Amino acid sequence: MALVEQLARLALGRRLPVVTGTLEVEGLGGSIQILRDGFGVPTIDAENLRDATFGLGFATAQDRSFQLEFARRASSGTLAALLGKQALGVDRLVRRIGYWRAAQQQWEATPERYQLLLGAYADGINAGMAQGLPRKAHEFALLGSRPQRWSPIDVLAFVKVIASALSTNWDTELARLIVATGDGLDALMDCDPGCAPEHVVTSPPGMMIGPSLARAAEELRQITALLPMVGASNNWVVAGDRTADGRPFVASDPHLNPTSPSYWYLARMRTPEWECSGAGLVGAPGMIIGQNDSMAWSVTAGRADESDLFIEEVDASGTRVRRGEGWSEVTTRQEHIEVRWGRDVIEEVTVTDRGPIITPLDDEHPWRLSLAATWLGDTPLRGFFDLPFATTTDEVRAAFDGWIGPPVNLCYAAVDGTIGWTFAASVPARKRWRLLPQPGGDRAEGWDERVTGAELPWCEDPDEGYLATANNQPVTPGRPDLGDDWVDGYRVGRIGDRLASRSDWTLDGLQQVQLDTYFQAWDDLVPHVDGLAPSHPDAVLARSMLLDWDGDMGPDVPAAALAESWIHHLAVRLYRTRAPKTWETLVGGPVHELSAFTGFYSRRVSFVVRVLGQRSRAFEPPEGWDAMMEAVLVEAVGDLRRAGGNEPSGWRLGTLRPVVFTHPLSKLPGFGRLFDLRPGPVGGSLNTVAMSASDPRHPWGPAVATATLRAVMDVAMPTSSRFALPGGQSGNPFSPNFRDQLPCWERGVGIPIGRTEERVDTALTLVP
Repeated sequence: MALVEQLARLALGRRLPVVTGTLEVEGLGGSIQILRDGFGVPTIDAENLRDATFGLGFATAQDRSFQLEFARRASSGTLAALLGKQALGVDRLVRRIGYWRAAQQQWEATPERYQLLLGAYADGINAGMAQGLPRKAHEFALLGSRPQRWSPIDVLAFVKVIASALSTNWDTELARLIVATGDGLDALMDCDPGCAPEHVVTSPPGMMIGPSLARAAEELRQITALLPMVGASNNWVVAGDRTADGRPFVASDPHLNPTSPSYWYLARMRTPEWECSGAGLVGAPGMIIGQNDSMAWSVTAGRADESDLFIEEVDASGTRVRRGEGWSEVTTRQEHIEVRWGRDVIEEVTVTDRGPIITPLDDEHPWRLSLAATWLGDTPLRGFFDLPFATTTDEVRAAFDGWIGPPVNLCYAAVDGTIGWTFAASVPARKRWRLLPQPGGDRAEGWDERVTGAELPWCEDPDEGYLATANNQPVTPGRPDLGDDWVDGYRVGRIGDRLASRSDWTLDGLQQVQLDTYFQAWDDLVPHVDGLAPSHPDAVLARSMLLDWDGDMGPDVPAAALAESWIHHLAVRLYRTRAPKTWETLVGGPVHELSAFTGFYSRRVSFVVRVLGQRSRAFEPPEGWDAMMEAVLVEAVGDLRRAGGNEPSGWRLGTLRPVVFTHPLSKLPGFGRLFDLRPGPVGGSLNTVAMSASDPRHPWGPAVATATLRAVMDVAMPTSSRFALPGGQSGNPFSPNFRDQLPCWERGVGIPIGRTEERVDTALTLVP
């Protein structure tokens, strides 16, 4: 047994239960009752919205106190004070971007009603940490630390971190700059052509994208005047006409990096006037995926282009940036970063009239890049704060007018049978798409006006009887310009095929759709394998296995692992041929401390399909196309032999690319054994409905993204709705609610959220 686990058992005991009974708490207007079912899911009864929000913060702090502390430190740039030098790079970038500074400005512009909710949630967290646990959480004890107090500004800063994390555009712009300056604009445009025109969009369901308008060569070539040139989530809504009971259903399985505990927290809130249940993000009040008595809703990341990078010319003093023929003053400040077990650091922060300069101001970095992003703005948040009270679809859409949180695809349904989808975001009213960081010069176009609300795409009650999104391009290109960094449309295409195939859907059936591991792109790739006549024994074996394969990316299917390996090595070979200096960036690896991988990775499969189909001279291998593909088959088999053994029976996708839900402290000795969760073998890929994505830099090793929640909701019968976390409500590894939902997540079933009082397991009453 690991030393950390032994210490945890000896010092803290096997269980660290939440406090029950009655507690006196300052700041309450009335009493609050927190009832927990056997899965630890709380029902929060209060007299008003303010107290219910306080109760949600209190219950969350009881279950996830360290996760909350980690979130607060991540958004304020104070992780190094807890974890030491390993977190310094993140802290420095967070300080330069200035999430907390932007949150301060947003707080000042927030109406009193929403300030009340944000304050109540922060107060609830603080009370829950101080009074909700008999002892501090294991992580604090093992690290010799204690949680710090939350403020409403911390809540807003955390929402901005989430928004930037779900924004794949600004780091992809940075990746494009790396490729353009390393291998040239022509190589960039060949390797990053935008979304495939034959892939489908969200609305109308089944419609193809058509020719992309995103590639404007002159727009891209502006940058040559300044720089020397050297060369996934699913959700859907099904109308009553397609369900067995005639009621609409809403489903959601958000894909994020696998963490322990989950980012999501299940709860039910109710007052005499309303009630709402579902899943919220730990650190933010509100139900992101949930329902009330009138509506149900779910989300995926919208991936709109709501941020731009600008290449700034900074004068020698570091206090001005070029604007046309003149200069504009910047704001500078020094921020002190505490480093545990090390020397503290002073970070130089510079903010221009566009936004913060996110690159260090030193001689090692060739560019000074400023960031403009809607999520750094001070527009008050509404959106999910207003959804619990929405009773009509018009109110749902109106809640997101001016929304500057993460751009989302919101699928929804009403008890009257209406189903709908809206693209919720605020997008700059640009005259042109900006796919690369732009030269500094004049003030940015389009940042004084925003496109939002009803001006963005939305649809209700389509003839097809369903709407689905999967981070795909939402509509065919046109106005408004939403961007060009969508993922391949294979997932949304497969979801549409499944939903259109039946008119008797049940919640159980939709839960099984969430486990679908069919690789739709294989239909486009198999002809290229079939056309080969290889001579190398390993290539002959690989061709035979792939041609006998039905496209199922199951966890125990050897051909699925072979296909994953072959596509990976083929993409690498093609990128290296066209962009030999920057191919690693094109593969999709991270470009900064907050980046898991760039948007290039999301379109890797369609890139391979397009290049194999066109066989253009730009990518032509010296040895010829067939010889190259045979060599890649041999390389893929060799890779599998090294990873899984000589026999194909050992080439199991779920074993070679395991899904591990890791704790933020897993890299510290012993912590992973204590806090990580390892389900059984999981199938799927980046482009299957049941998504489990490999690291873009190499196919084998822990998955970098998967479903972090599964939910199916019956808008008219909330007691039938089902949710499953890949773990449980509690972050305490010795709690019975730490991993009790994991089997449900694995099997594609879910649990109800405490609608019947007989499920009550524990009770806590908070009184003034």
